[in-house]
Amino acid sequence: MFTVNTSDPSVNPKGDRILETFTRLTGGASFGGQSAKAASKAFATIHGLIDSMYLLSYVPPEPSKAAVHEVEIKPAPHQRFELLYARKYHWNL
Repeated sequence: MFTVNTSDPSVNPKGDRILETFTRLTGGASFGGQSAKAASKAFATIHGLIDSMYLLSYVPPEPSKAAVHEVEIKPAPHQRFELLYARKYHWNL
């Protein structure tokens, strides 16, 4: 999930934090405090992020059990980059 908040932070100061929470859980990114004119830059950044994404899939060992699973992905040693991914997923076959 990617979010772009163009609302005035003085009207809803919690808005950016709420959107950041959603994007952190889903592996996306949040852009807060954007003016309507500056939002196009945020959308260009989102386009770049989507273009650089990889798809990774995983089937749990016991797929018949529906549950929420936590995920942790780590880069190889000495690699310095940020990983954006969903921290939890719900498996339902």
